[in-house]
Amino acid sequence: MNDRSDRNRHALVVVTGTYGGAGLGALRAPAQDAEELADVLGDESIGDFDVEVLSDPTAQRLRTAVEDFFAERSPRDTLLLHFSCHGVKNSAGKLFLAATDTNRARLASTAVPAEFVSEQMLDSRAQCAVVFLDCCYAGAFERGMFARAGTDVHVEESFTDLQRTKDRRGRAVFTASSAVEYAFEGDHPVAGKPGAAGGPSMFTGALVHGLRSGEADRDGDGSIGLSELADYVS
Repeated sequence: MNDRSDRNRHALVVVTGTYGGAGLGALRAPAQDAEELADVLGDESIGDFDVEVLSDPTAQRLRTAVEDFFAERSPRDTLLLHFSCHGVKNSAGKLFLAATDTNRARLASTAVPAEFVSEQMLDSRAQCAVVFLDCCYAGAFERGMFARAGTDVHVEESFTDLQRTKDRRGRAVFTASSAVEYAFEGDHPVAGKPGAAGGPSMFTGALVHGLRSGEADRDGDGSIGLSELADYVS
């Protein structure tokens, strides 16, 4: 990820650990996730991204921030959007990203549907865009459209490959869990209950360590591609 050929790199790190709505417990990992991920992505020798952190947004603030992040971009831009929060599914199995004012019984009006994020990413003029989802049921994000993280991950494009692309846009999504799995804080599953374990999440923690240590550079060429990062995190 430290190929310096493209300096138009922008990252938005969204972290929600405090929930005032019904049915969702506090999370301790997101705050630490935000600090560590922003640090490694903003490091000129590693990610070289222009990083913005959005902490504990309301659902409307989150919608606006996501739309603003993908809008009015140049084809030369590389975008990275990271979520560390509760993921909640409705009765139809659709994934919603929880905000600080999300009411689990009123997801349509108080949470952000994953398909909204997908639509904004696909509509963006940016040539390269990647979404990281560190939440429960993340694999429900546009199932069938994107490769999901896990032991069978197959992400074909790398950041370098996408930057060399002239006539098409590259899109990729990393997820911390499948459509039917919990994500983890430390060694404990996040099940929407208060008092989740402290420390960084397993997914974001592995992501940060792989980038900072260079261990995710599987082929030793000095640049970490998406497929290498996915393999390391898995």
